[in-house]
Amino acid sequence: MLSIIATQSAQLIENARLREEGVTFIQIQKEIEMALSIQTNLLPAEKPELEGYSIAGKTIPSKIVGGDYFDFISLENNKLAVTLGDVSGKDLPAVLLMANLQATIRGLTLLDNSPATCLNQSNKLLYRSTDQYKFATLFYGIIDTDTNTFRYANAGHNRPLFFRKGNKYETLETAGLVLGVLDDYHFSENEINLNSGDLLLIYSDGVIDSL
Repeated sequence: MLSIIATQSAQLIENARLREEGVTFIQIQKEIEMALSIQTNLLPAEKPELEGYSIAGKTIPSKIVGGDYFDFISLENNKLAVTLGDVSGKDLPAVLLMANLQATIRGLTLLDNSPATCLNQSNKLLYRSTDQYKFATLFYGIIDTDTNTFRYANAGHNRPLFFRKGNKYETLETAGLVLGVLDDYHFSENEINLNSGDLLLIYSDGVIDSL
């Protein structure tokens, strides 16, 4: 009798454990689906139309949910802001941080801030609103079609490759710390001229990791 009771008790405990694991798995799946939905909605629905320029962006996460995001922000006076960022983590909190960063960048951009000023303010907000383990890299630039120039600033992101017509290329060296590490860090910015046939490639470390 004692043996039967012990066996039944063990089975009940095992069934309870399996049910708990099943609930946990379902919860994880729901979080993944939510994170994927948020991330997808953050990305541009279509490529921007800018006279004299051909612009496109693409992200392919190595996992179900990635930490990269890019954005195109149309501005007045024939300008377009371009951003590419990578937040720490590959889960729902990371995607929420990504959404917060995108909203911050968009708000600051529409105030007609320069790239360096935009990164300065974004860094302060990220530092003061997240813990020390949350950070992000971000490349931010503005195309001006009236002057055919590209003014940019870089917060710890991979340095873009700039191909001059004729396949000679250079890296955009101006860079700074990642966002969210130091409260009072000041970013610098630089400007390049854009000519017909030039190509600017902005990428994340996922490209390097996949090679």
